[in-house]
Amino acid sequence: MEQHDAAAFARLAREMQAQSEEPLTAATIIRLATTSLPDVDHASITIRLRGGRYRSLGASAESVEKADAAQHDLKEGPCVEAIDEDDWFLSTDLEKDERWPRWGPFAAELGFGSLLGLPLVQGKEPAASLNLYADGTGRFTDPEALTQALLFATHAATALASAHEISGLQTAVASRHLIGMAQGVLIERHGLTAAQSFSFLQRLSSTSNVKLRDVAEQVLAGEHSAAARGTTGATGANDDAGDGTPESAPVG
Repeated sequence: MEQHDAAAFARLAREMQAQSEEPLTAATIIRLATTSLPDVDHASITIRLRGGRYRSLGASAESVEKADAAQHDLKEGPCVEAIDEDDWFLSTDLEKDERWPRWGPFAAELGFGSLLGLPLVQGKEPAASLNLYADGTGRFTDPEALTQALLFATHAATALASAHEISGLQTAVASRHLIGMAQGVLIERHGLTAAQSFSFLQRLSSTSNVKLRDVAEQVLAGEHSAAARGTTGATGANDDAGDGTPESAPVG
């Protein structure tokens, strides 16, 4: 990478934030990490899910995917600890690193010698990590290279958080559109009111433990017709209250 000045990192930041979808943003971050940062041969991004589980958001090679998956399963390694501890973790010799006695030798068998795990902070705490792999041992020891990696991770976290928010809004809009279409089908084919159609979708979602969006897709595919025919006149007075729009309902 060019001498790490404000202009160079500004260009990297713009390229990271050029994508509006989370997977594409992650892919851009991974590509830039492997082509712009010193000592980096491979890169990946790990995200933390609810319940303490982890998932890869992208990796530059299949061997990296395997190394990351082992960390997720074992809950051991610099990538997961960077998220959990909100700090960066460096290993310059994975095979001999006593902090990760199970994962380190496995990563070495895959051909990795060093790794730098950096937290990607979104909001007040990290929700992801940027994982920088090197084939050889003794990498990432130059203070200048470490500073570049830390600054890069800051820009990556901002880009990823922005893409995550945009993706969430796009999903919500698409879900509400599907629900509205399903309501239209119920109104036209089965004579339900707007309020009754939405109450019907809500009940199906609740009783089947299926997201409202997925129930709407099922209705559009022709499912649940028999149940809908029995809805007219069977709903309570409360179903006719309001305008029947899904503004306050979880759409999934």
